[in-house]
Amino acid sequence: MKLLTKLESKKVNFEERCAFSNIDSTLYTKFKSKIDTEIFELKGKYDVTEIDVSNFKNNLNKLVDFIQNISKYWSLGIVTLRRKYKT
Repeated sequence: MKLLTKLESKKVNFEERCAFSNIDSTLYTKFKSKIDTEIFELKGKYDVTEIDVSNFKNNLNKLVDFIQNISKYWSLGIVTLRRKYKT
């Protein structure tokens, strides 16, 4: 995440420098596309992480629900499950 913020800051600084100087448009396009590509790749990596975190949150919510209602599950549970959790 820190690297992504650094790249986005680098892009803004680059755009500001180019706005106030006489830089060739081909050079501007080349370097801007390079920075954009790096940002896109990093965002792709972080999107996978967000999916994993979301899955973690879903499982955590299920676990919290189970723990909050443990007596209900205990009374409805089969004998083998009771033995498993009792020991």
